[in-house]
Amino acid sequence: MSDFLECIKIQNYKIFESLNDGQGITFGIPQANNPGSGLTILIGENNSGKSTIINAFGKLKPDSRFYDVESTGTGEVYIEIQSERGKCRINKSQNNSRVNFVSESFSYNDIEIVKETRQWTSNFTDDNFGHDAYVGNQDNSRTAIDSNLARRLATILARDPKKKQKMDGYFKQIIPEFRDWSISSHSPGSGDRIGYKVGNKYIEIDTSLGSGMLSLFRIVLALADSYNIIIIDEPEAFLHPQAQIRLNALLNELSTSKQIIFSTHSPYMMQKSVGIAAKIYRFSNINDSCTVEDLKDKINPSLVSWNYLSWKVFGVLSMELHIELYDKLFCKMGAKSVDDFNNKIHKRTTEKKQNRSSNPNAKDYGKPSWGTEETLPVWIRNFIHHPELSLQGSRAKDLGHYRKKPTESDIEKSIIYMSRELTT
Repeated sequence: MSDFLECIKIQNYKIFESLNDGQGITFGIPQANNPGSGLTILIGENNSGKSTIINAFGKLKPDSRFYDVESTGTGEVYIEIQSERGKCRINKSQNNSRVNFVSESFSYNDIEIVKETRQWTSNFTDDNFGHDAYVGNQDNSRTAIDSNLARRLATILARDPKKKQKMDGYFKQIIPEFRDWSISSHSPGSGDRIGYKVGNKYIEIDTSLGSGMLSLFRIVLALADSYNIIIIDEPEAFLHPQAQIRLNALLNELSTSKQIIFSTHSPYMMQKSVGIAAKIYRFSNINDSCTVEDLKDKINPSLVSWNYLSWKVFGVLSMELHIELYDKLFCKMGAKSVDDFNNKIHKRTTEKKQNRSSNPNAKDYGKPSWGTEETLPVWIRNFIHHPELSLQGSRAKDLGHYRKKPTESDIEKSIIYMSRELTT
């Protein structure tokens, strides 16, 4: 039985005075035939705590230095991980005079942390570097260049055809044009390099190669290796959006048997994880204090698109999302024309006003504040589709800002209104 992680608790470490008010966060547990079940996604702005969670796992390794951690607040620092079979905790007194490490039936052997910088040198001099040797010689500092990954890959090529086959399959799922990877030998035993083939082109890996493929080799190795728990910081780094979407789908698939935790700034890396069993947490930095929000039940799977996730998850508005929601609501209401759609929204607004007494907190976003007969969604739609009708100067003033450019607040109000109508 694999010893999967259940939760992590943090106090007075970096941005966290008390992670999630002392409750910590729980992780998805893999379940056979349930895609996304073992997947946990951490999102949020920069400096909101995502990477701190990932760094905290590294601090709990027995050989980790803990005296140099950045503390927050006035109490002692502690990090605790609870697994299915035990727990591991490390704490440091406020004056750094005492560090305690306690491990109860907990092992790090199944955990692999893939840091956000995944640069590595592709030359090597031998092909006898197994899994344990690679793990034992990793430098997880943020700026370190991995000098052993090429040796590990060469060992797989020479001695582990099953793992090579598994890695090939993952590469092809993410990059369909990917064909193979192999050793490019310049002089036997000295200066050998790893290279790969995309389409009909063979590319030798060196320091001038784009970071996307360098990063992908490191991720694919972790996925194909024997780890049951994989933690990845920003797997989307340097990858094309289509590759990100395919990687997201692969992680969903693998999470039925592996526990995968990753942080991301990309809606592409979570688009296929919405509406399935994956856990999704949003971290926010408010007055130098971190808050955590569980988004699993706050995203409407039927509305999911890049534009919807950019707004709902990352707070980025777009006219494209307004167009998407307008078209969906137009069809849902069975409108025959723009005027018919406008009338149907007016009718819904009237019905809501009549029922307002039963829901005093209800809001009506269907009508612009200046009182024209155009509802807010239709007004913004007309502005998008007919910008030539926008009026300026005294003429616009005479007509009561009828063609005034929508503000970001107007657009968001309309998007909120339509998303609510599509949800009910």
